[in-house]
Amino acid sequence: MAQTYAQLKASAEDILDTIGTDVVSDAVLETMQTDAFIEGLRLLGEYVPHIVTVPYTIESRTGTASSTLANNLVDATEDQFLSTDVGKVVYNTTDKTWAEIKTYTSETTVVLSKDIMASGEKYEIYNTECFNSKQINISDVTDYLWVIKAEYPLGYPRNVKHISRNPDIIELGIDFEPDDSKVLSSGTQPDTEVLVYFAKRQKLSQLTDTAAAVNLLAGYAAGSTSIILDALQASGTIEQDQEFTIANVRGIYTVTA
Repeated sequence: MAQTYAQLKASAEDILDTIGTDVVSDAVLETMQTDAFIEGLRLLGEYVPHIVTVPYTIESRTGTASSTLANNLVDATEDQFLSTDVGKVVYNTTDKTWAEIKTYTSETTVVLSKDIMASGEKYEIYNTECFNSKQINISDVTDYLWVIKAEYPLGYPRNVKHISRNPDIIELGIDFEPDDSKVLSSGTQPDTEVLVYFAKRQKLSQLTDTAAAVNLLAGYAAGSTSIILDALQASGTIEQDQEFTIANVRGIYTVTA
């Protein structure tokens, strides 16, 4: 069961008293003892890590430029560009050239960092800083010890390897090319999600109350990056990297600021 720092400190004091370590009542010594106890637990936590799963998406869209526009990629056939594509990589498979998506214009047009596309040339899109469709950028997770594995498609564990020139990029150990145009049996969405399993250090919350409520009757839209909470303690700090869950919503979320 999860404990706050204050609860764990009280538990440590009880254990130390029980085994006879606290031979004096001096408050300073007691604090030193409990702090040393908790430090020992922190070191142990590196050998028995906290496992967190974080969802990512593969990126394997392909297409053909439908017209020529300097420093742009235009594909009026697929109509597949998104505002979230900024930062992703475009690979011209005809000329073997590369560029980054700098600006989203519309579903048919994005601005590129270099003038690499002309009408009739084929392209592939990869995740940010990646150079094939099997790779994922995990730079948004900074506090992990190591990556354990990934699942793609969901339920199929895969080994992963870090790319030596960029440790923020991992590559799925699969012998096929991901295809995000494949429709799931439900027919509702393409098969894009990858679950990455991270080993993290055990952490303690400084809060004294860890049960809160979302302060928005209608709820927040998928992709929202901030929420307002109710029913939490009157004061205290919700720290960066604090994990939390939302009832009836799959996954573990992390505070980023």
